[in-house]
Amino acid sequence: MKDIFIEEEIIASFGKRNPFNNTSLLGGITNKKEFYGYISLSYKYVFHNHLLEGSLFNNNAPFTIDILHNIISLKAGGSFQIGNYRLKLEHNFNSPENVLSEYHTYNSIALERIF
Repeated sequence: MKDIFIEEEIIASFGKRNPFNNTSLLGGITNKKEFYGYISLSYKYVFHNHLLEGSLFNNNAPFTIDILHNIISLKAGGSFQIGNYRLKLEHNFNSPENVLSEYHTYNSIALERIF
């Protein structure tokens, strides 16, 4: 467990996707054809980040840094599935997690095989 947090996310999708309870957009597993794009915005309030602040119970960490409690994340991407194969392309933006870092963006490509 890296951090203790509360997170809310809103997702908008477009295209041909499976029913709400069976779509891969929300983590469903299916072998039906899907092709959709999406954009999501999330807000995360971080109470404690163990990686940056050390332990909750002692202060023996040799290096710690102050965190930013409010994190905003934006994602935009697309997914294409035929049969048991799914390809996802995604662009991510994250606000800084600590006082010394800056925002960062990255892309991800995922090829999944569903058994």
